[in-house]
Amino acid sequence: MEERIAILILAAGASSRFNSPKQLLKFRGKSLVEHAVDTALSANIGPVYVVLGNSGEEIAKELHAIRDKITILINPDWNAGVSSSIKKGFKEVENNHEDIYGVMVTLADQPLITVSHLIKMVKSHFTFGKNIIASGYGGSFGVPVFFHKSLFNYIEKLDGDRGAKSIISKLKRDVHIVPNPDAELDINTEEDYKILLNRS
Repeated sequence: MEERIAILILAAGASSRFNSPKQLLKFRGKSLVEHAVDTALSANIGPVYVVLGNSGEEIAKELHAIRDKITILINPDWNAGVSSSIKKGFKEVENNHEDIYGVMVTLADQPLITVSHLIKMVKSHFTFGKNIIASGYGGSFGVPVFFHKSLFNYIEKLDGDRGAKSIISKLKRDVHIVPNPDAELDINTEEDYKILLNRS
């Protein structure tokens, strides 16, 4: 595959249900944010961007060893909702890579996402010709999600806590779903974290 696809890892949110940033919770010897970055880099489909916000400096230190392999963005408006982090990430990608083919949006708190799933999503785009490739789980769909560059204008219109799912819902005819039950587990509560640790 010659096209370059940026991977945008969202890791800017607050961890209100934890005593420390959930992005730094350990799983299989690494923090959640490290897992997300390792997966993105191993997919080897294009540049990797990490959007930080709350506790951004602390989380950035966790990525010091691989700082030269990724681009870290600090979103000062992270508390305005996930849309602000998505828009900041897409804008930086567009500004720095005129030849970018698309963007894959992932989360730092979905540690069970694999390299093979990301690659399968990219291949599905070329197989089915859809400009949005979303992950299917729990009877619904969401991130990780791929957006072809022709849809970047929709990203600019996001606001508040409206994220990628709102665009997927609006453009259903241009969406292909790749099932992945593991994408359903995102770490939002202590109970979610316990479930994750039990799986390891």
